[in-house]
Amino acid sequence: MQSLKAARSLYQKRTITTTNAPQPHEFGFQNHLRTARDSLLQDETRIIAVGGGRQRDRSHFSRMLAPLVGRMPGALYLSAEQEILALYEISDLHCLPTTAHRFSVWELVYRRMADKARLALAAGYSVIMEGWFGNPVNRQQLSDLASDFGLENSLIAFNLVQSRNDMKKAIDGGDSRNSNIEMQSANGPDSGSDAFAMAGIDHDWTRWIELDCSRSVGDQLGKALNFITIARASITREILH
Repeated sequence: MQSLKAARSLYQKRTITTTNAPQPHEFGFQNHLRTARDSLLQDETRIIAVGGGRQRDRSHFSRMLAPLVGRMPGALYLSAEQEILALYEISDLHCLPTTAHRFSVWELVYRRMADKARLALAAGYSVIMEGWFGNPVNRQQLSDLASDFGLENSLIAFNLVQSRNDMKKAIDGGDSRNSNIEMQSANGPDSGSDAFAMAGIDHDWTRWIELDCSRSVGDQLGKALNFITIARASITREILH
């Protein structure tokens, strides 16, 4: 009788263990759950500006950087070029009317970008704002945006630098027409300290980090991520509800 009870007990234990043990097909599902859980972890929210250079270079760099910043699925990418196309409801830069040269138009473009950035930041997502940013008013918008969300230490600005010869070729050859339009209209002839004074701004508080356009985008991303890592403050990761 004792041996029968022992055998039954052993059988029950084995049955329970076999029933509770995850089956091979369940491992994939568990991995999906783990990924979904990790995607809800609060990562540090950042505001990243990408200015200077040609629009094509800024766009390529920004699109590559976006998935690597902030909580999944990455940072919201906002482009001044895409914004002005949406503003005029066209799909080609060559269809932009002459009114696109007006200073007020580009002010509206950056204001619309800032409004969209606020929505993303309020939801806990990072944003990448890409444009020329030569106008002091546009730069001040970055500082105001960071200040409103308490992200002064999480604002990082990258300035893509290219040689004067490359810039002249781009403008003369019609490359990156959007950058040329924005340089002529949004920035105007005054983009230095005098422009700040005229705009009623004391100082550009944004620290711009130069990235060499002549290097590969992989090198640019490596340098950018290095700066982002250095600037990252210690945060407490928690599950959002």
